[in-house]
Amino acid sequence: MRTRLLAAVVAACLHGTANAAVTLDQSLTGTTDMHARFSVAGQDAFRRAQTFTVGVEGNLIQVDIELRDAGATTFVGLNVLATVNGVPTDTVIATGSFLYEAGGYAVFGVAPLFVSVGDVLAIEPLAATEQGVLNWVGNPSDVYGGGADFYINAAYSPDFQPSGYDMHFRTWVAHVPPRDIPEPGSMALLLAGLGTLGLARSRRAIR
Repeated sequence: MRTRLLAAVVAACLHGTANAAVTLDQSLTGTTDMHARFSVAGQDAFRRAQTFTVGVEGNLIQVDIELRDAGATTFVGLNVLATVNGVPTDTVIATGSFLYEAGGYAVFGVAPLFVSVGDVLAIEPLAATEQGVLNWVGNPSDVYGGGADFYINAAYSPDFQPSGYDMHFRTWVAHVPPRDIPEPGSMALLLAGLGTLGLARSRRAIR
């Protein structure tokens, strides 16, 4: 009986919530009509990526890209790129799948990527073809303090260069509370339960 009770106490102490709160982390929107082209999958002649700084620790699970014309672009997916000194690199650390369009945004689900506050990453949406590629809404000046728009034009440089723009986007992070780490009060309850069980066993041994 005591063993079952202790097992219930342990389970209660170690149980974490399965529901993760999803938070809108970074968001850059506006009313400007400025728009620029996306990267096209499999083509390196031109690429575009927007950097951002993580503000909420957790799992990056969704990225939204603001579109000028709904339904004009067919997407293959999205790359999350590592950065060096705030500049995108070719290192893909996570990928996203195009889910749907809603409210003027293309929505991408990202394979959960754990991110920490202050991480600087880059997002690179990938269009399937050149058709409708000139469709990413942005701002003609660098107004976002957490990052900037970068591009590669292989005719001039193989590396990402700052454009002086910012492209509109939103990032969503799922905060999952730590699991398997009891709260101080729960730990005290757990230790008390272990002590009670040990005392009971000692008494049985003496008898």
